[in-house]
Amino acid sequence: MGEVVALPQDEAAEPVRAVFDYWRDVMGHPRARMDDKRERVIRAMLATGYSVDDLKDAIDGCADSAWHRGANDRNTVYDSLGIILKDADHVDRFIELGERLHRKIRASLAEKDRKAGESKDPRGPMPEHLREQVRAYLRRKNEVKPRQ
Repeated sequence: MGEVVALPQDEAAEPVRAVFDYWRDVMGHPRARMDDKRERVIRAMLATGYSVDDLKDAIDGCADSAWHRGANDRNTVYDSLGIILKDADHVDRFIELGERLHRKIRASLAEKDRKAGESKDPRGPMPEHLREQVRAYLRRKNEVKPRQ
């Protein structure tokens, strides 16, 4: 996580927007709008020392959690930024879930590559082209199915 640096408002706007847009896309909330509360929770976690990628990993973790996506005793979705970024404990837990998802996807891709005769190292930071595959996977997984 490194040193905490307070960014001037204009420099902080881009990372805040990147996290918000990623959450909106992955969680399937296209009509969601940035408000003061959402901006505050994102800025707070960035100021704590989490990177934009850390927060995206946390969003991935929540998106892959069946319980948070509504498979719970209340049939209620718990995927708000306020929950994901509530505090460091929540962020850390969701990052762990996100990293588990990324390992699963990388292992699946590595297996496909192995079968195709290619060899790639599945460790290291999540490259953008793989993050896009994660997004696509989560969007498909979390599509709302019509009730019968």
